[in-house]
Amino acid sequence: MSQPEGQFTEFKESTSKSISRELVAFSNSGGGCVVVGVNDEGKVVGISDINEEKSKIETIARNCDPSISAKISSHEKEGKTILLIDVPEGKDKPYSCSSGFF
Repeated sequence: MSQPEGQFTEFKESTSKSISRELVAFSNSGGGCVVVGVNDEGKVVGISDINEEKSKIETIARNCDPSISAKISSHEKEGKTILLIDVPEGKDKPYSCSSGFF
């Protein structure tokens, strides 16, 4: 959160299907990190149900073609829980999702 969004970092307030685009884009490039629970300005908004959010992210990553193996970890920041999704550069490029290639 000390750095703005950029080539290797994306902030998301919550988990949505649009996360699939970020996972695909990072897999097709040099990798990156999606931070869930932080808005576009870098303000921590937190998430309420860690297990539910992790499950959504795992399902989204599995449904990419080919599947993306991202590492998901939870952290406390400013008294709120956020998720970090570490997406490595893919080995089986190109990756796609239901929205296409990114």
